Amino acid sequence: SGDRRWFRLWVMVSAETKYGDCFPKNGAQIEGKSDTYTIGSTLHTLRMNRMDKRFSLGTSLRMAQQCLEALQDMHTIGFIHRDIKPSNFGIGRPETNDYHIVYVIDFGLSRQFANTDKDIRKPRLSAPFRGTPRYASLNCHRKREQSPKDDIESWFYMIVEWTAGSLPWRHFQACERDQILLMKEDARKPIAMNFLLEKCPKRHYEKIFKYIDTLVYTSIPDYAYIYFLLKHAAKANHIEPNEPLDYDPFRPYHGTETPLSSLPTGTIVEFIGQGYTTEIK
Repeated sequence: SGDRRWFRLWVMVSAETKYGDCFPKNGAQIEGKSDTYTIGSTLHTLRMNRMDKRFSLGTSLRMAQQCLEALQDMHTIGFIHRDIKPSNFGIGRPETNDYHIVYVIDFGLSRQFANTDKDIRKPRLSAPFRGTPRYASLNCHRKREQSPKDDIESWFYMIVEWTAGSLPWRHFQACERDQILLMKEDARKPIAMNFLLEKCPKRHYEKIFKYIDTLVYTSIPDYAYIYFLLKHAAKANHIEPNEPLDYDPFRPYHGTETPLSSLPTGTIVEFIGQGYTTEIK
């Protein structure tokens, strides 16, 4: 689409000039940054404005898909972002009626990992830490070269946070990277993983998490597989594709639902006002 072509051009210019002039600067300021952009609130601000600090599952899954699509666009042209976090994604402005669209911003830490011929750069033996500790990948913590796999790992921590309301390592400060790394390593173990995904659609998120861990520096991620799991997480929880977003100005707030796939087997769930019950199998 025209929007994606514009996005790709802006990424390429930004990568060369750090901040390109082809991104309009006549809109609302974002998160106190010195430049101003024509988009609305960041996903961090939207989440923090929620009473329970989490999006509904329907909004969580739709935002997850849109953010991953933006990353796929970047990776397709040979760039990685290296600072994936909710404050680096923003929605369109309500007055232009594109608040349902998510944009990735802030390419100051972006790096080209492949050229136009798809030749991947040889990884450095050691790479400086680039990212935000809360969302940084294991490779980033270990000062290894990053690749698309690492953007997607950071994306996963981000979507767990806004689905569940928090991450287990949220209490650690940015300077406590070693402790955060230990908790992320521990999150791969069954008990810690169950805790991490307790308020998420566990079966689907766990498959995404385990798939990400199979990727290596030279891997081309199977984005279609991740989209498939997000789609089926929505289907398993009876979420309609056109369900209003949490921050839709016409949507009443009903609280945050518990994902069906996180409930124990045998639980009987009644869908209020829909006239049927179902058993979690």
